[in-house]
Amino acid sequence: MARSRPLIAGVLLIAPFGTHLLLTVDPDVIKQVIAAAVMFFALIMLCGWKYKGPRGMMPGLITGGIGGFFNGIAAVGGGVLVLYLMSQPENIRTQRANIVISVGVLPLTVLLSIVISGAMTQKILMNVAILAVPAFISVWAGSKLFGFLPERAFRLTVLWTLIIISGAMLVA
Repeated sequence: MARSRPLIAGVLLIAPFGTHLLLTVDPDVIKQVIAAAVMFFALIMLCGWKYKGPRGMMPGLITGGIGGFFNGIAAVGGGVLVLYLMSQPENIRTQRANIVISVGVLPLTVLLSIVISGAMTQKILMNVAILAVPAFISVWAGSKLFGFLPERAFRLTVLWTLIIISGAMLVA
């Protein structure tokens, strides 16, 4: 949990700026940003890159800020946080717990930013309600699949799925 605190603080500080861009920039541009960001982070993770730089409050705040910005503008901030947390010298159980806590905050920051900005509409609220169900089911199914598949196979399945989806978004 201690490693999550600076990340969460960075997310909370910077996500509203990304959300502001989400609300003011052309949706087609946002779609391309989303696809490119997802593709970029999935490829980095697929290559096995791990952050080897300094640890502590400031790197955590910066990483959380970058993740918060990407999450605010394109709902893809999780990749940044996962890359950082997976590179920590901790056991996989602790890494997963930090990931769940840190990434779990991301959607709440965007929703809160939309509400605070006064941009919440009935349509957005309806979309959130509709998309929440498949999102929760996907998280549940993913957790079950993680217990079934070897860790490497699960990771590759997720990353290749993200690459295929983002590639389709880039050409659509």
